[in-house]
Amino acid sequence: CNGDGAKTLTSAVTVGADAVSFKDFEREYRRLEEQYREAFGGRLTPEIVDQLQLPAQALERLVNRKLLAAEAARQGLVATDEEVRLAILAIPGIQDPGGRFVGSDAYQGFLRANGYTPRDFEAAVREDVAIQKLTGVLRSSIPVADAEVERAWREDNERAQVRFVLAPFARYAGR
Repeated sequence: CNGDGAKTLTSAVTVGADAVSFKDFEREYRRLEEQYREAFGGRLTPEIVDQLQLPAQALERLVNRKLLAAEAARQGLVATDEEVRLAILAIPGIQDPGGRFVGSDAYQGFLRANGYTPRDFEAAVREDVAIQKLTGVLRSSIPVADAEVERAWREDNERAQVRFVLAPFARYAGR
């Protein structure tokens, strides 16, 4: 509550015990918007944005992320400090052309440009690494038959267009 008795919202959504901040929501919304802007070749109109329901998509992605992170934690899958360091170094813009760390000032600038504090960014990367571990475990533990993979591929990739003309058989039978 603020001083006048009205409740002050501090999170965009709560998933279990985890809150998703409005800043996280805004960051995810901007990330989604940029992905669609690239996909539409810069022709992303306000009408298309409305149709895509970007706010709902951003919230759904954040909720899914929190659920996956909670499951990773439940299974004891955590990111080590070394895994976080290597994941950060793998991000474009964090290494110079020679593969070395860009330095503290450039790193801080990168974080500010993307709306992060060092603590928040490293926590997000730690969460990403844990989620990657979880999806790796799930991928390796769920057997999928070759026939099922082929069926799914065919459904996604095989399309046929059939065009035909009806003509009376008698008209062409005498030729």
